[in-house]
Amino acid sequence: MKLNEYVKYDAIGIAHLIAKKEVSPLEVLKSAIEKIEKLNPTLNAVICTHYDLAKKQIETSDKSAPLYGVVILLKDSLHEIENTCSTMGSRLLKNYVSKKTSTFVKRLLDAGCIVLGKTNVPEFALMGTTEPKLFGPTRNPFNLEYSPGGSSGGSAASVASGMVSVATGNDGGGSIRIPASMCGLFGFKPSRYFTPMGSEFFDAWMGLVVNHVLTKTVRDSAFFLDVEYGFDGPIYCQKPVESFFKELDKPLKPLKIALNTNSYLGNVDSQMIEATYKVAKTLEDLGHTVEETQPQLDFARLYDTYIDAMFIETSFLLDYLEKKLQRKITISDVEPSTYILAKIGDSLHSKLNVYIKHFWDQTAYLMRGFFEQCDIYMTPTLANPHIKLGSLLPSSFEELALKTISSANLSSYIKPIIKKIAFKQLSAFPFTQLANQTGLPAMSIPAGISSQNIPLGVQFMSSYANDHILFRLAKQLEDTPIWFRQIKE
Repeated sequence: MKLNEYVKYDAIGIAHLIAKKEVSPLEVLKSAIEKIEKLNPTLNAVICTHYDLAKKQIETSDKSAPLYGVVILLKDSLHEIENTCSTMGSRLLKNYVSKKTSTFVKRLLDAGCIVLGKTNVPEFALMGTTEPKLFGPTRNPFNLEYSPGGSSGGSAASVASGMVSVATGNDGGGSIRIPASMCGLFGFKPSRYFTPMGSEFFDAWMGLVVNHVLTKTVRDSAFFLDVEYGFDGPIYCQKPVESFFKELDKPLKPLKIALNTNSYLGNVDSQMIEATYKVAKTLEDLGHTVEETQPQLDFARLYDTYIDAMFIETSFLLDYLEKKLQRKITISDVEPSTYILAKIGDSLHSKLNVYIKHFWDQTAYLMRGFFEQCDIYMTPTLANPHIKLGSLLPSSFEELALKTISSANLSSYIKPIIKKIAFKQLSAFPFTQLANQTGLPAMSIPAGISSQNIPLGVQFMSSYANDHILFRLAKQLEDTPIWFRQIKE
């Protein structure tokens, strides 16, 4: 299989070629390795490889499995394979080796997927840009001066560049949809409790996080969700349909779609707004009704509680890792902002996490009422798609202030600095967190490209367990000229 042929296929296409013996799994593996070795020195999307393990998987995997021979990359955050690297983008875990395989990855392996390695992430997946100090920044394949987004930025860059047809991600505030938008991919965030999170963490980040994949096509995303489906924690949700993949062929009734292009946190890029309205026009041409409106929510408190949750969860994570590694974690082990996030979390009231979850549940209830008035909520995926590398990181002054105040044990004075840094990120990505806080399904579709050559995504949300309706809508749009298609060679 030649490289120019390999990049044309999605995962299902490759699986069909292998099943029909038109190409061998080893040929696919060779093409993927060649692509990674050619592009990764520039993009820095893949931070560790295990090609020998991939060859062994080809030999030992069930050859009748539906995705047998499809090569994938794993996000280096919660997606573990026993005896392979698992750094979560942190110096603290630079040499850590996974002790077991996570449930999510096991399901992909059981489906026949062949894992080539791990993709770059910001430290502990805390940022919307992928620039960890441990491995350095991942570059956007469409414009090397810009970020591919985060926290699944390495995965997005690997798919957008053609290294693999599918890479895994997880989404705790937009971490699948943000990089999908910035790299011209389809990014789907399933409903809460639809995919496994264990076996170390289950209701991860107060229920914010859900696992899935980044793909070039809608059908791949739907098929992979069928493979992944089923939470492995204490809660089980009945699958709403027999098969998300089979739902793609079913007709879609005219939908009532609520459209909003305004951000509570400031301006939205004019090119993002234009792309969103173009998609809205296409939807109307398809017979749907689009009306400009938005849910009446306490957005100020939603953003504030999201940041507070970051403090609390980072504090928990470092405590958890101290016990796991059996040693004290210092500021030299992690990035300064991570350390301070944890220290602020240490100082917060013990009841705060209960208040946060209660408020998010109340918001989910309000969204339930909103979706009784419409079927879909549509926004730009991002407010600002043009994130130059380094622009969202703490400045030199801010980093010095973080270190100085930390060493002086003045953590109570640093919360305003951290919130300023956090809001700088949220103002670029203000539309995505709501789906995580309420547990609702959401997706970003590729809908154009900017004057700076960065792809533009449009986001859609729906009510809980209405994932199949989002997939059907995405498939309908994928068959129109509005859907952006471009493979980077």
